[in-house]
Amino acid sequence: MLALAAAMLCAAGCAHAPASQASTIGVERAIIRASEGQSGIDVAGYALFRNRGADDAVIAAECTCAAAVELHVIRTEGAQRRMTTDWPLALPAGAQVEIAPGSAHHFMLIGIPAAIASGDVHKLHFQLRSGRTITADFTGVSDSAQGWRDADAAN
Repeated sequence: MLALAAAMLCAAGCAHAPASQASTIGVERAIIRASEGQSGIDVAGYALFRNRGADDAVIAAECTCAAAVELHVIRTEGAQRRMTTDWPLALPAGAQVEIAPGSAHHFMLIGIPAAIASGDVHKLHFQLRSGRTITADFTGVSDSAQGWRDADAAN
């Protein structure tokens, strides 16, 4: 039964890890904003993390689809909005953490070498404080908010 649950989580885009660890952190609703035929630009990504294990945190991310991946937060200071890097992303035990369109956080894929089209799938690798790496498939979407709703309906 546990093996079946782990297989189902991995099919939904969770970590590529040994079966004993696969069910602890899952990644769902993983989307990247399509770049509308442009390359060399930055695009945002979003995901929902479910931590069914001990406290952990994402401390870095990477993919072949970008020169760099950063976790950004938008903060309002007076009348000015600032976007800054905001690692680590805390993943408390038993928690669900959303990096969703319209929220203050997003993953910024910097300097994409090739255009990302709607429907394209790219693997993002997340380095955890625990030393593990989890990998998730992110799908290109033309509208982040609609893509987020569609990904929710699919789960």
